[in-house]
Amino acid sequence: MSQHSYRYLGPFMAIDLPMREVNSWITCCVNPSCSRRGMQVYASAFCSGCGNAMGKLESSRRQRVVIDHCAEFAERVTPAFRYSRDDGVQVYLPNDYDSLCPASLNERRESEGDGQRYHPLSGHEAGRETTWFLTSFAAQVERAKALVGEDRVHVQWGLVEYIT
Repeated sequence: MSQHSYRYLGPFMAIDLPMREVNSWITCCVNPSCSRRGMQVYASAFCSGCGNAMGKLESSRRQRVVIDHCAEFAERVTPAFRYSRDDGVQVYLPNDYDSLCPASLNERRESEGDGQRYHPLSGHEAGRETTWFLTSFAAQVERAKALVGEDRVHVQWGLVEYIT
């Protein structure tokens, strides 16, 4: 098994995924006087602590909202990380480069894996690439805002490093 390190320099969408309450039913001991009450059990019909039959209890936990990028964004943007980072930010990179894509971004993208390269950049290019992202992926940005709230979605320009 190997790992590959990637670097992307350009515009991206960062989404601060909110927390939500998730309710589910767990199989566990339901005896109120048992010390193992409420501890999830996967393969036993009886409690190892008190001997009572297992039952079901409703359990609530907090987890980050999960966005199905294939369904919600039509695969036009793709997550850089398989899971969101510890701080709950999920980063989405362009997955569809159209004819309006700035040359500076295309040059960097097409030279991946071709040895050592450098690409001098100016603030003007970063602004042009960010404008392209906002224009080309407007529907995906708006959908993300509808899913998690406008204040949690940011289109930025910078370096994204990730390992697959």
